[in-house]
Amino acid sequence: MPKLYVANVSSQVWEFTYRLPESPRHYTQTINIASQTQVPGTNRDIPQVVVDSILEQHQHHGLVSADEALRGAHFYGLVYSVDKPVPFEKLQRLVDRYRGILNTRGVEARKNAAIATNEYVEQMLFERQMPHQLTQLDVSVEEMSRPEGFEGPETSHGVTVVRGKGDAPRPTRRRG
Repeated sequence: MPKLYVANVSSQVWEFTYRLPESPRHYTQTINIASQTQVPGTNRDIPQVVVDSILEQHQHHGLVSADEALRGAHFYGLVYSVDKPVPFEKLQRLVDRYRGILNTRGVEARKNAAIATNEYVEQMLFERQMPHQLTQLDVSVEEMSRPEGFEGPETSHGVTVVRGKGDAPRPTRRRG
């Protein structure tokens, strides 16, 4: 019978909750940062149907095998392995990969926030019947404090939104 290991490659502690097929009760196991646990419980072999059931409960939330995650599959901080624990080297590579994914998402979120802010300011200018138009908006994000024990890179990022030559000017109302 197989063993199921779930590894946490995120920067937060996970409470992994699941149901066993024969029980309506929910079970929870804590998985610390950059570590893994055997589900359900240490040194416990479980039938394949139980492994399949637990994986099915979490796959739509982004749970993938450690190998799939290394090959580029989309995942959200938890990975699994059947029969053997995730080797430490692989776990470390997954932690690094996930941090890279989150950094990329952060950059995209800041770009989208800058564009939305630019649109908002232009809309306010339009609604107040001001003939001015933005040609450039600079938005900066800088981390001012860090959680105790956090070991990631510091955040300091700027985004500039520039109106190009081909961009249509926003309509303005004439005062009158």
